[in-house]
Amino acid sequence: MPKVVISNAKGLVQSSGSGVECSSPVQSWPTCRGSVTTTAATYALTAAQSGTTLYINKDDGCDVTLPAASPGLRYRIVQQLDFSSDTITVTTASSADVYTGDLRNYKEGTGFAIFKPNGSSNYIITLNGTTTGGVKGGGIIDLIAVSDSEWHVAGLVQSSGSVATPFSG
Repeated sequence: MPKVVISNAKGLVQSSGSGVECSSPVQSWPTCRGSVTTTAATYALTAAQSGTTLYINKDDGCDVTLPAASPGLRYRIVQQLDFSSDTITVTTASSADVYTGDLRNYKEGTGFAIFKPNGSSNYIITLNGTTTGGVKGGGIIDLIAVSDSEWHVAGLVQSSGSVATPFSG
């Protein structure tokens, strides 16, 4: 089956290879390129993996690095296991690439707290297994690059203790 390419310049065209590529900066439907499961302590996502769901199947932390922001790149990160120790971090490729959007942090017995990055210097998300999220498996973080320097984040994680922001940098 030929590769389908969607772009602002040419619209919908066929190309050599396989799969679907959307090079338009605005996508109105989710792009799925499958999934990857990691048990490693570090994982670097690539631009070629845009549309991928990354499953973190590691209960003692993982440091995820995003590629440089480029409009239309998108990823979903899923925490599969309850934490036993350490942290999950999701860091942009550069401190100049910042987060916007929000993460909802659920604490059993008290409900949801919504945390927003400051939009100017936050480029690290840290789930520490307690206050900033990650205490239970099933947390989901969606990331979409909306410009060459901005990642929009949305997601839900679960906390314990005194709930705190997962954004820093």
